[in-house]
Amino acid sequence: MSHGDAAYAQIEAEEHAKAAGLERSYRRAIEFGSGRLAGDLSKLAARLDADVCTRRPRRDAFRKMVSAEIKRREEDLLFLGWSKLTGNPCCETMRDCPLRTNEEKGD
Repeated sequence: MSHGDAAYAQIEAEEHAKAAGLERSYRRAIEFGSGRLAGDLSKLAARLDADVCTRRPRRDAFRKMVSAEIKRREEDLLFLGWSKLTGNPCCETMRDCPLRTNEEKGD
């Protein structure tokens, strides 16, 4: 699960991904950083917002998933920035957390 308030956006994105039939693809993007959903979503979001003519349930769910994922990424960056600024240590629940020090990673 994502850090801080990003977790709420992740839950929302997962719900929309499921409605769009993209639950596995979204999970793969989050966990492994792979697939189209792991890349830059800003151009895709703009294109989806401009495409108001095609309103279908799965497409709307996809649009909402992309929006929630963008929000998740923004919130995660805010949390990580705040944590680094305040010296908040890594909780060590994520293997590849950006807050982990080299000693915590075993390097």
